[in-house]
Amino acid sequence: MKPFALDAFSILRAEEETWLAECYVAPIDFDRLANDRSLIIFGGIGAGKTALYEMMKQRNLVDGLPQRLLIDWRPSAPVAALSGTTSSVNEQLDHILELCARELAVHVAQYPHRYDAAPAWAQQRVVWFLHRMLGAAPTLRLGPLLDLRTPGGELLQSLLTAAPEPVLHDHAPPEAILDELCLALAPLGLRGIWIMADDIERLAQIDEQLLLENLLALLATLPLFERAPFAFKLFVPSRLEGAVSKASGLMRRRIDAVHLRWSAAELRAIVERRLRVATDGKLCRLEELCDAPGLSGWLEAAGGESPRHWLDQVQPLVKHYLMNRLTKPIDEKTWRKLTFEHPPPLYLYPNRRMVVVGGREITLDELPVKAIEMLAYLYEHGNQIVPKEDLYFRAYLGRESTPRAPGDIGYEAREEYEGVVDTNVWRLRGVIEPDPKKPVLLETKRGQGLRLRVRW
Repeated sequence: MKPFALDAFSILRAEEETWLAECYVAPIDFDRLANDRSLIIFGGIGAGKTALYEMMKQRNLVDGLPQRLLIDWRPSAPVAALSGTTSSVNEQLDHILELCARELAVHVAQYPHRYDAAPAWAQQRVVWFLHRMLGAAPTLRLGPLLDLRTPGGELLQSLLTAAPEPVLHDHAPPEAILDELCLALAPLGLRGIWIMADDIERLAQIDEQLLLENLLALLATLPLFERAPFAFKLFVPSRLEGAVSKASGLMRRRIDAVHLRWSAAELRAIVERRLRVATDGKLCRLEELCDAPGLSGWLEAAGGESPRHWLDQVQPLVKHYLMNRLTKPIDEKTWRKLTFEHPPPLYLYPNRRMVVVGGREITLDELPVKAIEMLAYLYEHGNQIVPKEDLYFRAYLGRESTPRAPGDIGYEAREEYEGVVDTNVWRLRGVIEPDPKKPVLLETKRGQGLRLRVRW
Protein backbone atom coordinates (compact mmCIF):
# COMPACT_ATOMS: atom_id res chain seq x y z
CA MET A 1 0.00 0.00 0.00
CA LYS A 2 1.09 3.62 -0.39
CA PRO A 3 2.73 5.14 2.71
CA PHE A 4 -0.20 7.52 3.11
CA ALA A 5 -2.98 5.02 2.45
CA LEU A 6 -4.35 5.20 6.01
CA ASP A 7 -3.33 8.84 6.42
CA ALA A 8 -5.80 9.68 3.67
CA PHE A 9 -8.55 8.75 6.13
CA SER A 10 -7.01 9.49 9.53
CA ILE A 11 -4.71 12.54 9.62
CA LEU A 12 -7.30 14.82 8.01
CA ARG A 13 -5.21 17.97 8.30
CA ALA A 14 -5.33 19.45 4.83
CA GLU A 15 -2.32 21.68 5.45
CA GLU A 16 -0.19 18.52 5.92
CA GLU A 17 -1.63 16.55 2.99
CA THR A 18 0.95 17.17 0.28
CA TRP A 19 -1.06 14.89 -2.02
CA LEU A 20 -4.36 16.75 -1.47
CA ALA A 21 -4.65 17.85 -5.11
CA GLU A 22 -4.73 14.21 -6.23
CA CYS A 23 -7.95 13.47 -4.39
CA TYR A 24 -9.60 16.85 -3.83
CA VAL A 25 -13.25 17.25 -4.77
CA ALA A 26 -14.04 20.92 -5.26
CA PRO A 27 -17.35 22.47 -4.19
CA ILE A 28 -19.65 23.18 -7.09
CA ASP A 29 -19.06 26.95 -6.82
CA PHE A 30 -15.28 26.74 -6.49
CA ASP A 31 -14.70 29.20 -9.36
CA ARG A 32 -16.78 31.79 -7.55
CA LEU A 33 -14.84 31.24 -4.33
CA ALA A 34 -11.52 31.62 -6.14
CA ASN A 35 -12.34 34.94 -7.79
CA ASP A 36 -11.23 38.38 -6.59
CA ARG A 37 -14.31 39.13 -4.51
CA SER A 38 -14.08 39.32 -0.71
CA LEU A 39 -15.77 36.38 0.99
CA ILE A 40 -16.66 35.04 4.39
CA ILE A 41 -16.89 31.27 4.02
CA PHE A 42 -18.96 29.68 6.78
CA GLY A 43 -18.50 26.01 7.59
CA GLY A 44 -18.75 23.66 10.54
CA ILE A 45 -15.84 21.79 12.11
CA GLY A 46 -14.57 19.29 9.57
CA ALA A 47 -16.51 20.87 6.70
CA GLY A 48 -13.40 21.14 4.56
CA LYS A 49 -12.54 24.81 5.15
CA THR A 50 -8.80 24.17 5.38
CA ALA A 51 -8.80 21.90 2.31
CA LEU A 52 -10.59 24.62 0.34
CA TYR A 53 -8.08 27.15 1.70
CA GLU A 54 -5.15 25.04 0.49
CA MET A 55 -6.67 24.44 -2.95
CA MET A 56 -7.41 28.14 -3.42
CA LYS A 57 -3.72 28.77 -2.75
CA GLN A 58 -2.84 26.22 -5.43
CA ARG A 59 -5.29 27.86 -7.86
CA ASN A 60 -3.26 31.06 -7.47
CA LEU A 61 -0.32 29.44 -9.30
CA VAL A 62 -0.40 29.58 -13.11
CA ASP A 63 2.54 27.97 -14.89
CA GLY A 64 4.38 28.00 -11.59
CA LEU A 65 3.99 31.76 -11.08
CA PRO A 66 1.78 33.33 -8.40
CA GLN A 67 -0.94 35.64 -9.67
CA ARG A 68 -1.49 37.40 -6.34
CA LEU A 69 0.23 37.89 -3.03
CA LEU A 70 -1.40 35.50 -0.57
CA ILE A 71 -1.35 36.77 3.00
CA ASP A 72 -1.70 33.97 5.52
CA TRP A 73 -3.31 36.10 8.20
CA ARG A 74 -3.93 35.01 11.77
CA PRO A 75 -6.36 37.46 13.38
CA SER A 76 -5.00 38.79 16.64
CA ALA A 77 -5.84 36.73 19.69
CA PRO A 78 -8.59 38.59 21.57
CA VAL A 79 -7.38 41.12 24.13
CA ALA A 80 -10.03 42.39 26.49
CA ALA A 81 -8.46 45.81 27.02
CA LEU A 82 -8.47 46.58 23.30
CA SER A 83 -11.42 44.57 22.04
CA GLY A 84 -13.65 46.53 19.69
CA THR A 85 -11.64 49.74 20.07
CA THR A 86 -9.84 51.89 17.52
CA SER A 87 -6.55 50.68 18.98
CA SER A 88 -7.51 47.07 18.29
CA VAL A 89 -8.44 47.85 14.68
CA ASN A 90 -5.26 49.81 14.06
CA GLU A 91 -3.16 46.99 15.48
CA GLN A 92 -4.78 44.51 13.12
CA LEU A 93 -4.38 46.86 10.13
CA ASP A 94 -0.70 47.33 10.96
CA HIS A 95 -0.34 43.56 11.23
CA ILE A 96 -1.93 43.03 7.80
CA LEU A 97 0.30 45.65 6.18
CA GLU A 98 3.38 44.11 7.79
CA LEU A 99 2.38 40.70 6.44
CA CYS A 100 1.95 42.27 2.99
CA ALA A 101 5.50 43.60 3.23
CA ARG A 102 6.86 40.22 4.27
CA GLU A 103 5.09 38.46 1.41
CA LEU A 104 6.23 41.12 -1.03
CA ALA A 105 9.81 40.50 0.11
CA VAL A 106 9.33 36.75 -0.45
CA HIS A 107 7.99 37.46 -3.94
CA VAL A 108 11.02 39.60 -4.85
CA ALA A 109 13.40 36.95 -3.47
CA GLN A 110 11.74 34.11 -5.37
CA TYR A 111 10.98 35.94 -8.64
CA PRO A 112 13.70 38.59 -9.06
CA HIS A 113 13.08 38.78 -12.82
CA ARG A 114 9.66 40.29 -12.13
CA TYR A 115 11.18 43.05 -10.03
CA ASP A 116 13.94 43.70 -12.57
CA ALA A 117 11.34 44.06 -15.36
CA ALA A 118 9.28 46.62 -13.40
CA PRO A 119 9.69 50.37 -14.12
CA ALA A 120 11.76 52.48 -11.74
CA TRP A 121 8.72 54.14 -10.12
CA ALA A 122 7.28 50.72 -9.17
CA GLN A 123 10.65 49.53 -7.84
CA GLN A 124 10.90 52.66 -5.68
CA ARG A 125 7.49 51.96 -4.15
CA VAL A 126 8.48 48.38 -3.38
CA VAL A 127 11.62 49.53 -1.55
CA TRP A 128 9.73 52.25 0.30
CA PHE A 129 6.91 49.90 1.35
CA LEU A 130 9.33 47.25 2.65
CA HIS A 131 11.19 49.80 4.78
CA ARG A 132 7.99 51.51 5.91
CA MET A 133 6.27 48.34 7.16
CA LEU A 134 9.26 46.32 8.36
CA GLY A 135 10.67 49.00 10.63
CA ALA A 136 14.21 50.19 11.26
CA ALA A 137 15.89 46.79 10.91
CA PRO A 138 14.34 45.03 7.88
CA THR A 139 17.35 42.75 7.31
CA LEU A 140 17.01 41.52 10.88
CA ARG A 141 13.29 40.93 10.44
CA LEU A 142 13.81 38.95 7.23
CA GLY A 143 17.04 37.22 8.24
CA PRO A 144 15.75 33.65 7.74
CA LEU A 145 14.57 34.53 4.22
CA LEU A 146 17.96 36.00 3.32
CA ASP A 147 19.66 32.81 4.53
CA LEU A 148 17.62 30.54 2.27
CA ARG A 149 19.73 31.22 -0.85
CA THR A 150 16.65 32.09 -2.87
CA PRO A 151 17.15 33.22 -6.51
CA GLY A 152 16.77 36.85 -5.55
CA GLY A 153 18.39 36.73 -2.12
CA GLU A 154 21.16 39.15 -3.06
CA LEU A 155 18.67 41.48 -4.75
CA LEU A 156 16.48 41.54 -1.65
CA GLN A 157 19.53 42.18 0.52
CA SER A 158 20.42 45.21 -1.60
CA LEU A 159 16.85 46.56 -1.41
CA LEU A 160 16.76 46.24 2.36
CA THR A 161 20.03 48.10 2.78
CA ALA A 162 19.19 50.84 0.27
CA ALA A 163 17.95 54.26 1.34
CA PRO A 164 14.26 54.40 0.32
CA GLU A 165 12.72 57.36 -1.49
CA PRO A 166 10.12 59.07 0.74
CA VAL A 167 6.98 58.24 -1.26
CA LEU A 168 4.66 59.45 1.54
CA HIS A 169 5.15 61.43 4.74
CA ASP A 170 5.62 59.53 8.00
CA HIS A 171 2.06 60.09 9.21
CA ALA A 172 0.27 59.06 6.03
CA PRO A 173 -3.02 57.22 6.71
CA PRO A 174 -3.38 53.50 5.96
CA GLU A 175 -5.52 54.11 2.87
CA ALA A 176 -2.76 56.20 1.28
CA ILE A 177 -0.20 53.46 2.02
CA LEU A 178 -2.51 50.88 0.44
CA ASP A 179 -2.90 53.02 -2.67
CA GLU A 180 0.87 53.19 -3.17
CA LEU A 181 1.19 49.44 -2.67
CA CYS A 182 -1.55 48.82 -5.25
CA LEU A 183 0.33 50.88 -7.83
CA ALA A 184 3.35 48.57 -7.57
CA LEU A 185 1.50 45.26 -7.93
CA ALA A 186 0.73 45.05 -11.67
CA PRO A 187 4.32 45.92 -12.77
CA LEU A 188 5.45 42.99 -10.60
CA GLY A 189 3.13 40.62 -12.47
CA LEU A 190 0.54 40.50 -9.67
CA ARG A 191 -3.23 40.86 -10.06
CA GLY A 192 -3.77 41.70 -6.42
CA ILE A 193 -3.65 40.54 -2.82
CA TRP A 194 -5.74 37.93 -1.02
CA ILE A 195 -5.84 38.28 2.75
CA MET A 196 -6.70 34.76 3.88
CA ALA A 197 -7.60 33.69 7.43
CA ASP A 198 -8.16 30.07 8.38
CA ASP A 199 -7.26 30.15 12.09
CA ILE A 200 -10.49 31.67 13.34
CA GLU A 201 -11.81 28.35 14.68
CA ARG A 202 -8.86 28.04 17.08
CA LEU A 203 -9.17 31.64 18.25
CA ALA A 204 -12.89 31.19 18.80
CA GLN A 205 -12.07 28.43 21.26
CA ILE A 206 -9.94 30.86 23.29
CA ASP A 207 -12.65 33.47 23.78
CA GLU A 208 -15.46 33.49 21.26
CA GLN A 209 -17.06 36.76 22.30
CA LEU A 210 -13.87 38.78 22.29
CA LEU A 211 -12.84 37.32 18.95
CA LEU A 212 -16.20 38.33 17.51
CA GLU A 213 -15.80 41.89 18.74
CA ASN A 214 -12.35 42.19 17.17
CA LEU A 215 -13.49 40.56 13.92
CA LEU A 216 -16.56 42.80 13.63
CA ALA A 217 -14.45 45.87 14.33
CA LEU A 218 -12.09 44.88 11.53
CA LEU A 219 -14.94 44.16 9.09
CA ALA A 220 -16.20 47.68 9.77
CA THR A 221 -12.95 48.96 8.22
CA LEU A 222 -13.57 47.25 4.88
CA PRO A 223 -13.93 50.60 3.08
CA LEU A 224 -10.16 50.90 3.54
CA PHE A 225 -9.73 47.83 1.36
CA GLU A 226 -12.26 48.71 -1.31
CA ARG A 227 -9.61 48.66 -3.98
CA ALA A 228 -9.74 46.17 -6.81
CA PRO A 229 -6.49 44.39 -5.90
CA PHE A 230 -7.61 43.49 -2.36
CA ALA A 231 -9.86 40.61 -1.34
CA PHE A 232 -10.46 39.01 2.05
CA LYS A 233 -11.04 35.26 2.26
CA LEU A 234 -12.17 34.57 5.83
CA PHE A 235 -13.01 31.00 6.89
CA VAL A 236 -15.39 31.27 9.83
CA PRO A 237 -17.16 28.61 11.99
CA SER A 238 -20.84 28.29 11.11
CA ARG A 239 -21.93 28.94 14.67
CA LEU A 240 -20.64 32.54 14.41
CA GLU A 241 -22.73 33.32 11.34
CA GLY A 242 -25.54 35.08 13.17
CA ALA A 243 -23.23 37.54 14.87
CA VAL A 244 -20.88 38.09 11.91
CA SER A 245 -23.76 38.69 9.49
CA LYS A 246 -24.55 41.88 11.40
CA ALA A 247 -21.25 43.42 10.33
CA SER A 248 -21.74 46.62 8.36
CA GLY A 249 -19.57 45.36 5.51
CA LEU A 250 -21.84 42.40 4.92
CA MET A 251 -24.98 44.49 5.15
CA ARG A 252 -23.64 46.86 2.49
CA ARG A 253 -22.56 43.95 0.27
CA ARG A 254 -18.87 44.77 0.54
CA ILE A 255 -18.20 41.14 1.28
CA ASP A 256 -20.20 38.07 0.26
CA ALA A 257 -21.23 35.26 2.59
CA VAL A 258 -20.88 31.67 1.36
CA HIS A 259 -21.90 28.46 3.11
CA LEU A 260 -19.64 25.45 2.68
CA ARG A 261 -22.13 22.58 2.48
CA TRP A 262 -21.90 19.16 0.87
CA SER A 263 -24.58 16.85 -0.45
CA ALA A 264 -24.46 13.12 0.27
CA ALA A 265 -23.39 12.55 -3.35
CA GLU A 266 -20.50 15.00 -3.00
CA LEU A 267 -19.41 13.46 0.28
CA ARG A 268 -19.44 10.01 -1.28
CA ALA A 269 -17.29 11.40 -4.12
CA ILE A 270 -14.79 12.78 -1.58
CA VAL A 271 -14.52 9.38 0.12
CA GLU A 272 -14.24 7.46 -3.13
CA ARG A 273 -11.61 9.79 -4.59
CA ARG A 274 -9.42 9.20 -1.54
CA LEU A 275 -10.16 5.50 -1.65
CA ARG A 276 -8.99 5.34 -5.25
CA VAL A 277 -5.77 7.24 -4.53
CA ALA A 278 -5.02 5.33 -1.32
CA THR A 279 -5.37 1.92 -3.00
CA ASP A 280 -3.70 2.78 -6.34
CA GLY A 281 -7.03 2.44 -8.10
CA LYS A 282 -7.85 -1.02 -6.71
CA LEU A 283 -10.95 0.29 -4.92
CA CYS A 284 -12.98 3.00 -6.61
CA ARG A 285 -16.45 2.65 -5.06
CA LEU A 286 -17.64 2.31 -1.48
CA GLU A 287 -19.41 -0.94 -2.35
CA GLU A 288 -16.05 -2.45 -3.32
CA LEU A 289 -14.80 -1.71 0.19
CA CYS A 290 -17.92 -2.77 2.10
CA ASP A 291 -21.21 -4.16 0.80
CA ALA A 292 -23.23 -3.76 4.02
CA PRO A 293 -26.67 -2.42 2.98
CA GLY A 294 -26.75 0.09 5.82
CA LEU A 295 -23.37 1.71 5.13
CA SER A 296 -24.61 4.71 3.14
CA GLY A 297 -27.34 5.54 5.66
CA TRP A 298 -24.85 5.17 8.50
CA LEU A 299 -22.41 7.59 6.88
CA GLU A 300 -25.15 10.15 6.36
CA ALA A 301 -26.29 9.80 9.98
CA ALA A 302 -22.84 9.72 11.60
CA GLY A 303 -21.00 11.98 9.17
CA GLY A 304 -23.67 14.61 8.57
CA GLU A 305 -22.40 17.22 6.11
CA SER A 306 -18.79 16.88 7.28
CA PRO A 307 -16.13 15.41 4.96
CA ARG A 308 -13.88 14.85 7.98
CA HIS A 309 -16.42 12.66 9.75
CA TRP A 310 -17.36 10.69 6.65
CA LEU A 311 -13.67 9.90 6.23
CA ASP A 312 -13.34 9.16 9.94
CA GLN A 313 -16.08 6.53 9.73
CA VAL A 314 -14.57 4.94 6.62
CA GLN A 315 -11.04 4.82 8.10
CA PRO A 316 -11.50 1.63 10.18
CA LEU A 317 -12.94 -0.13 7.13
CA VAL A 318 -9.96 0.84 4.99
CA LYS A 319 -7.57 -0.23 7.73
CA HIS A 320 -9.31 -3.59 8.16
CA TYR A 321 -9.40 -4.19 4.39
CA LEU A 322 -5.74 -3.36 3.83
CA MET A 323 -4.28 -4.93 6.95
CA ASN A 324 -6.11 -8.21 6.31
CA ARG A 325 -5.34 -8.16 2.56
CA LEU A 326 -8.97 -8.74 1.67
CA THR A 327 -10.02 -9.51 -1.88
CA LYS A 328 -13.75 -9.05 -1.42
CA PRO A 329 -15.89 -6.39 0.30
CA ILE A 330 -16.30 -6.28 4.08
CA ASP A 331 -19.57 -7.96 5.09
CA GLU A 332 -22.41 -6.71 7.28
CA LYS A 333 -21.32 -8.50 10.46
CA THR A 334 -17.75 -7.24 10.29
CA TRP A 335 -18.91 -3.72 9.47
CA ARG A 336 -21.20 -3.65 12.51
CA LYS A 337 -18.31 -4.81 14.70
CA LEU A 338 -16.04 -2.10 13.31
CA THR A 339 -18.62 0.67 13.82
CA PHE A 340 -19.03 -0.41 17.44
CA GLU A 341 -15.27 -0.35 17.96
CA HIS A 342 -15.00 3.06 16.26
CA PRO A 343 -18.09 5.12 17.21
CA PRO A 344 -18.41 8.71 15.99
CA PRO A 345 -16.97 11.35 18.34
CA LEU A 346 -19.43 12.91 20.75
CA TYR A 347 -19.34 16.36 22.37
CA LEU A 348 -22.00 17.74 24.70
CA TYR A 349 -22.65 21.47 25.08
CA PRO A 350 -25.29 21.60 27.84
CA ASN A 351 -25.32 25.41 27.99
CA ARG A 352 -26.33 25.48 24.32
CA ARG A 353 -28.63 22.45 24.67
CA MET A 354 -26.72 20.81 21.85
CA VAL A 355 -24.75 17.65 21.25
CA VAL A 356 -22.36 17.05 18.35
CA VAL A 357 -22.20 13.47 17.12
CA GLY A 358 -19.72 12.98 14.33
CA GLY A 359 -20.63 15.60 11.74
CA ARG A 360 -24.10 16.34 13.09
CA GLU A 361 -25.04 19.20 15.40
CA ILE A 362 -28.13 17.98 17.24
CA THR A 363 -30.41 20.26 19.21
CA LEU A 364 -31.71 18.85 22.47
CA ASP A 365 -34.74 21.15 22.65
CA GLU A 366 -37.20 18.30 22.10
CA LEU A 367 -35.78 16.23 24.96
CA PRO A 368 -37.15 16.57 28.52
CA VAL A 369 -34.84 18.51 30.83
CA LYS A 370 -34.32 15.41 32.98
CA ALA A 371 -33.14 13.39 29.98
CA ILE A 372 -30.58 16.09 29.20
CA GLU A 373 -29.39 16.02 32.82
CA MET A 374 -28.96 12.26 32.56
CA LEU A 375 -26.95 12.70 29.36
CA ALA A 376 -24.78 15.33 31.06
CA TYR A 377 -24.12 12.93 33.95
CA LEU A 378 -23.18 10.13 31.58
CA TYR A 379 -20.95 12.52 29.64
CA GLU A 380 -19.24 13.63 32.84
CA HIS A 381 -18.55 9.95 33.53
CA GLY A 382 -17.70 9.17 29.92
CA ASN A 383 -16.59 5.59 29.19
CA GLN A 384 -17.44 4.56 32.75
CA ILE A 385 -20.25 2.20 33.69
CA VAL A 386 -22.93 4.15 35.53
CA PRO A 387 -25.35 2.03 37.61
CA LYS A 388 -29.00 2.75 36.93
CA GLU A 389 -29.56 3.74 40.54
CA ASP A 390 -26.90 6.47 40.27
CA LEU A 391 -28.40 7.67 37.00
CA TYR A 392 -31.79 7.94 38.66
CA PHE A 393 -30.95 9.36 42.08
CA ARG A 394 -27.95 11.55 41.22
CA ALA A 395 -28.76 12.64 37.64
CA TYR A 396 -32.54 12.43 37.34
CA LEU A 397 -33.38 13.54 40.91
CA GLY A 398 -30.22 15.61 41.42
CA ARG A 399 -29.32 14.15 44.81
CA GLU A 400 -25.79 14.19 46.18
CA SER A 401 -25.76 10.48 47.02
CA THR A 402 -27.55 7.26 46.15
CA PRO A 403 -29.58 5.48 48.86
CA ARG A 404 -28.53 1.84 48.79
CA ALA A 405 -30.75 0.11 51.37
CA PRO A 406 -34.42 0.30 52.37
CA GLY A 407 -33.52 2.14 55.56
CA ASP A 408 -31.69 4.96 53.76
CA ILE A 409 -33.40 8.35 53.38
CA GLY A 410 -35.22 8.63 50.06
CA TYR A 411 -34.77 4.99 49.15
CA GLU A 412 -36.86 3.61 46.28
CA ALA A 413 -36.91 0.05 45.05
CA ARG A 414 -35.41 -0.55 41.60
CA GLU A 415 -38.73 -1.60 40.08
CA GLU A 416 -40.15 1.83 41.00
CA TYR A 417 -37.69 3.85 38.94
CA GLU A 418 -36.23 1.50 36.33
CA GLY A 419 -38.96 2.35 33.82
CA VAL A 420 -38.14 6.08 34.14
CA VAL A 421 -34.46 5.41 33.43
CA ASP A 422 -35.20 3.08 30.52
CA THR A 423 -37.65 5.53 28.92
CA ASN A 424 -35.15 8.38 29.04
CA VAL A 425 -32.36 6.16 27.72
CA TRP A 426 -34.65 5.22 24.83
CA ARG A 427 -35.30 8.92 24.16
CA LEU A 428 -31.59 9.72 24.26
CA ARG A 429 -30.75 6.94 21.85
CA GLY A 430 -33.39 8.19 19.45
CA VAL A 431 -31.62 11.55 19.35
CA ILE A 432 -27.89 10.81 19.50
CA GLU A 433 -27.45 7.37 17.93
CA PRO A 434 -26.82 7.17 14.16
CA ASP A 435 -28.89 3.96 14.27
CA PRO A 436 -30.98 3.76 17.48
CA LYS A 437 -31.70 0.06 16.81
CA LYS A 438 -27.96 -0.70 16.86
CA PRO A 439 -26.57 1.66 19.53
CA VAL A 440 -22.84 2.32 19.59
CA LEU A 441 -22.75 5.35 21.87
CA LEU A 442 -25.10 4.62 24.77
CA GLU A 443 -24.33 1.02 25.69
CA THR A 444 -26.27 -1.18 28.12
CA LYS A 445 -24.03 -3.38 30.25
CA ARG A 446 -26.34 -6.12 31.41
CA GLY A 447 -26.55 -6.32 35.19
CA GLN A 448 -24.17 -3.35 35.64
CA GLY A 449 -25.64 -0.17 34.16
CA LEU A 450 -25.07 2.13 31.22
CA ARG A 451 -21.97 3.51 29.56
CA LEU A 452 -21.68 6.51 27.26
CA ARG A 453 -18.88 5.66 24.86
CA VAL A 454 -17.09 8.95 24.27
CA ARG A 455 -14.35 9.25 21.66
CA TRP A 456 -12.81 12.68 21.23
